[in-house]
Amino acid sequence: IAFCSGEHGAFTRILAPLAGSRFTYAPPDAAACTAPGQLPVAAVRTALASARSFRPHSLSVTRWFAVLGRPVAHSWSPRLHGAVFRALARDAVYVACEPDDVARFLALAHALPFEGFSVTAPFKSAALEAALEASEDARALGAANTLVRTEHGWRASNTDAPAVRAALELAGPRASGEGERARD
Repeated sequence: IAFCSGEHGAFTRILAPLAGSRFTYAPPDAAACTAPGQLPVAAVRTALASARSFRPHSLSVTRWFAVLGRPVAHSWSPRLHGAVFRALARDAVYVACEPDDVARFLALAHALPFEGFSVTAPFKSAALEAALEASEDARALGAANTLVRTEHGWRASNTDAPAVRAALELAGPRASGEGERARD
C-alpha cells in the first residue's frame, strides 16, 4: 500500500491501485479533504473509469500517460484525455505530475509503466535534455512537448511548430505568417 501525500503526490492516489496497492484514500467530496493532494472519490473514479483492466491487488495492464508541468493541477489534460480514452474504449489512464526535477522524475518514471508524457511549461527544455533521442523539430526548437518511451529511454518530439504551421496553412494566405517570426 503506497501513495504520496501533498499536491505533488496527488497523481499517485490514482495510480496506486493500478500498481497493485490494496487501496487508495479519497474523501467523499472536496469539502471533506483534510490535506493537500487529496482527491475526492468522484475525481479518482473518473480518472480510473477508462482503466478497464483494473484489478485490485495485482499489477494492471492499463496504459499510463501524464502531463508534466508546474503548475499543472489546473490542467484540463487529464480530463480531456480521460474522456477520449473512455469514448474510444481505451484501457488507459492520464494523470497530472508536477515534479521538482524532470530528469530525476523521468529516471524514476522509467521504472514504472508510463508510456508517454505531454510536457508543458516550464519543463520543455529540460525534457529535451533528459531524452536519449529527439526529433528534428524538438532539436531545432530546443524544446520537447512530447516524450514517448522507447526500449532505450525517452524519445522527445515537439508538435507545436508543425501544428501552428498547419493551422496557418488552413487559415489561408492572409494568415500564413510568411516571412514573419514568432517572438516570446
